[in-house]
This record gives sequence, structure tokens and C-alpha cells, in this order.
Amino acid sequence: MGPFPAHGRDLDWTRSAIPHPDAVELALWCHDVIYVPGVPGASDHAQRSVDWFLHWAQGRIAESERVADMNLATTHTVVPDNPDARFTADIDLADPGSDRACFVRDEANLRAERPDLDDTTYDRRVHAFLSALLVREHIYHTHVFRARCEARARSNLAWRLAQLAAG
Repeated sequence: MGPFPAHGRDLDWTRSAIPHPDAVELALWCHDVIYVPGVPGASDHAQRSVDWFLHWAQGRIAESERVADMNLATTHTVVPDNPDARFTADIDLADPGSDRACFVRDEANLRAERPDLDDTTYDRRVHAFLSALLVREHIYHTHVFRARCEARARSNLAWRLAQLAAG
């Protein structure tokens, strides 16, 4: 999903806190440019998106490697090493910190992207991802997102995990 409308909303309210907001916006626009849900072998879409971006940006964008690193922050597998990448990851993960209705809508949209997975497999993957987020000391990497979204995200994730456990 590109940064707009959902990511754009979160980018807008954090723009003044982001050291290089235009670079973060570019990373968000490009982070899933190669994304084909449900296609076997397409699980490397993050790296393929980065490869596409680096090819496209060659000679056009001075700090393309830095933007590529921000792009990879949206995999949520490591703590990003710079403020722009931390904001990129937090904006990409903002939906769990929104109100319950928005969170439920986002969950339904994510499920619709994976018609190739049966419910058991999908639920197992969601459970693993959400559990990994919930056990972290902080879900969000920036103080701005922690202050605004952390408590609601923890509540939404715990609620969703309880739903999954109830079957």
C-alpha cells in the first residue's frame, strides 16, 4: 500500500518532527512498489521493491541508498538505525494505533490481500507478527508515535490476539 490516504495522514501530522520528511515520503511511496499478494515466491517483495527503487533512482536521487534503507524499515524485523527510518517504520505501522474501527478495517483489507492463504495459515501468520510486536518494549520507534499510538496499539493487538486464540 502506498502512503496515501492512510500513510499520508500519518505523514502529515508528523512531518514537522521528521528530519527529512520528503525522503520518508518517497520511501513510503516506494516500499511496496513490487507487491503481488498471493503469488507464490513473491515473499521477497520488500527487497524487490528496494532493488526497483535503486534502479529507478540511479542518477536521479542523491541519497537513494538511505531511502532504500528506510524502505526496508517497513519489514519491521529490526530497529531502524536512523530517525528517518524510524519514522518510516512507525508510519507504516500506524494503523494498530488508530481507533478500533479503523484497525478492524485495516485488518480486513490485509486479509483480502491474501486470498491464497487458508484461514488457519493466515491466522497463524498474523498471530506470529502481532505477538512479535506486542512483546517488544515499544511497538513504535519514535517518541511521537509512542505518545500518540502505543497504548491504543497495545490494546488493539491484545484484542486481536484474543480473537485469534478464541478461534
